[in-house]
Amino acid sequence: YRACAIIGNGGILLNSNCGNEIDYHDYVIRINMAPVKNYEKDVGTKANMTLVNLALAKRLPRKLSDTTTREALVERLSPLNHGVISYIKGMSNQVKEALLALETSLANNGLNISITYSRDYLPRKITRATLIPELQSPTSGLIAFILGTTFCDVITLYGFFPFATDMRNRTLFYHYYDRTPVSHRNRHNFSVEYDFLTTLHKSGAIKLVSDVCY
Repeated sequence: YRACAIIGNGGILLNSNCGNEIDYHDYVIRINMAPVKNYEKDVGTKANMTLVNLALAKRLPRKLSDTTTREALVERLSPLNHGVISYIKGMSNQVKEALLALETSLANNGLNISITYSRDYLPRKITRATLIPELQSPTSGLIAFILGTTFCDVITLYGFFPFATDMRNRTLFYHYYDRTPVSHRNRHNFSVEYDFLTTLHKSGAIKLVSDVCY
């Protein structure tokens, strides 16, 4: 693909007006089915691939078989029709069972979404490589970016901004879709990742959007 957009879920996307710009890309990668409804102006609607964690992969078949949640979830998944759901944290019997159940549930609900997976634990491949040796636990966003480099010519990153305030001194939340405060008290090293991506941006290798779109 010529131009890809990878959508992190950072609070900087709220009121960013980046939706049209995101949807203009040839291929759009999203993470963990972050909501787009009511946020279209900021995050767009296009979705060609979404990365999921194991908890989400297990939860989706249950919700697709529940009459109280099925209709809303099918609507939420519909932009991904003819696209891809990808699990990138290695294969095990538990993962295989979850992905097979998900594949069946999607088909039973008329959704043509391919399921892909990584045989190896991709985060470990990244941390053990010389790419970012000091990184202990890469975020799903960084993994999505690494994955995108295998089939995208030009990559633009949105929502990859780990700080509590932006350059306009706006207070930001952890996600664009909730009011969770920004906190770095978890296993991810956001500043190391951001420095790495900023270096790539400054070199012209990628575009890292950290302001509003026009």
